[in-house]
Amino acid sequence: MYGGYLSDRVVKATGDARWYMWISALAVLISAPFAFLIFLSTTPFPALLSLVIPITVMHMFLGPVTAMIQGLAGLRRRAVAAAFYLFLANLVSMGVGPVVVGMASDYFNPRYGNESLRYALMVIVFVTFLWSSIHFFLAARTLREDLDLANI
Repeated sequence: MYGGYLSDRVVKATGDARWYMWISALAVLISAPFAFLIFLSTTPFPALLSLVIPITVMHMFLGPVTAMIQGLAGLRRRAVAAAFYLFLANLVSMGVGPVVVGMASDYFNPRYGNESLRYALMVIVFVTFLWSSIHFFLAARTLREDLDLANI
């Protein structure tokens, strides 16, 4: 919610729709280093404390991304775009995600033993945070033109 609110305010002040993607990228990038703190903590309290910033900042991308999906789809395709986005997000997060984490854990098992799941999660979370932020920055490059074309 606050990601959409902040993005709307910045876009209104600057007149530049690319801020929707830039704020999303920055939110994910700010959260990325905390993956190390969370998964490398040996006791629960530091791990829980390390979750505070990612929990409050990480999901700031949801509002701007949802708004851009709706804006880029145009009036007649919004429902299909929203359904397709939710389908892919759930397919990856609930379908492919656990399988990839399991494969990474198996890969790390010879070196880390019982701790392999911790390292698998840390690597996958960190890599996907960086990967998504790169793609947010890439999306920002043509966002203004894409929004103009969608409104034709």
